[in-house]
Amino acid sequence: MTHRRNRFSSAFQSAGMAIGCALVSACAVNAPPIVRSDNAGSPSFSQIALIAPDDNQRQRVQLNTAIGSAFEARGIGLADDAGAVGEVAIADSPSSVGLYAVADGASDENARPIAQIRKRRWYDACKAARTKATLAVFDRASGEMIKRSAVESITCEGDAPPMDEMAELLTAEILSD
Repeated sequence: MTHRRNRFSSAFQSAGMAIGCALVSACAVNAPPIVRSDNAGSPSFSQIALIAPDDNQRQRVQLNTAIGSAFEARGIGLADDAGAVGEVAIADSPSSVGLYAVADGASDENARPIAQIRKRRWYDACKAARTKATLAVFDRASGEMIKRSAVESITCEGDAPPMDEMAELLTAEILSD
């Protein structure tokens, strides 16, 4: 009788551990990047000059390089004297901080977050962090902004954001109608 009870209790313990492991492994913090843009319309340029960030801005340098490669893969050349000029910005924040889209100079009490506001859950394997990257393209001659796109990604704090994927989304959005 004692032997049977131990077998059942170890079976329940094993089942409990299996469920616990499944919950923990199923709780990835990483989320696919979300993209949005301002200034509708498809810009027309065959070359772009990307403003080089300072060497000490590691994330910005990585993203700028990835964006250059993404433009080249789409047939857009990189040239210092191009008529279109692109500039990249990147920022990190806790995933619990929401970013909202509102018109310039306006306030909107019913604004919705651009991306999910994510609070830490008991089963998370790590603390989540949000990375937001923006690519703005300007006309060199007039100085006017042609188009701006922004992308957000949620990863584990300390992990590198998916720069190549973010660059692909930013450039695709800039070149889209």
